[in-house]
Amino acid sequence: MVQNDALQKISIALIEDDEDDYVIIQDYLHEFRWAEASLEWADNYDDGLVLMSENRHAVYLLDYRLGNETGLDLLRAAAEKGCKGPVIVLTGQDDRRVDLAVMESGAVDYLVKERIDAEMLERAIRYAIDRKEAELKLARLAHYDPLTNVPNRILFRDRLQRAVERARRGNQAVALFFMDLDGFKQVNDTLGHEAGDELIRCVAERLSVCMRKSDSVARIGGDEFTVILEDIET
Repeated sequence: MVQNDALQKISIALIEDDEDDYVIIQDYLHEFRWAEASLEWADNYDDGLVLMSENRHAVYLLDYRLGNETGLDLLRAAAEKGCKGPVIVLTGQDDRRVDLAVMESGAVDYLVKERIDAEMLERAIRYAIDRKEAELKLARLAHYDPLTNVPNRILFRDRLQRAVERARRGNQAVALFFMDLDGFKQVNDTLGHEAGDELIRCVAERLSVCMRKSDSVARIGGDEFTVILEDIET
């Protein structure tokens, strides 16, 4: 038997106005074999929105009916406030139209309460977490250079545009540096590409270390780097 201290620990938020359903979900979590799950409960829309806006939980379980609002209203409002966690909507009705509306609103799953058991809930939560991790990984691959782990050309362009907009609004200056490595081709030709890759990694690390957290270092290709400096006086 797997010991509890070997299980992954996850925090789950439940926004549900029925205390009986809260107790049932709590009991199901105690039966999980994959993870040790803790549950935080909000029984109304407003408290649920605060809970989701804090971004402290691995998964959010939303009741579809929350007084005068719906779980979809809460999902949209929480997304506007920066909630990044995966959402599973729970409902007492099996309605295909509701199912489609839920998925189109950004939820990762839709569960009918009368059909839920511990195994189904565990599987849905695990899938939601795995899917979110995969999305974050893909997003990182799309915006970060895999060799150096600094932003790539795509993210650099976005950050530069935002930096220029902030500088314009605040009537401030922003500096842009472009740099490449002299003799880099010779390193590759004489010492090999592994040595060249290591040199690129070292340069990216040194640039990152000597910059402020508000600055941005990017590799835009080959031996070419850019640096964006904001809030500068001269």
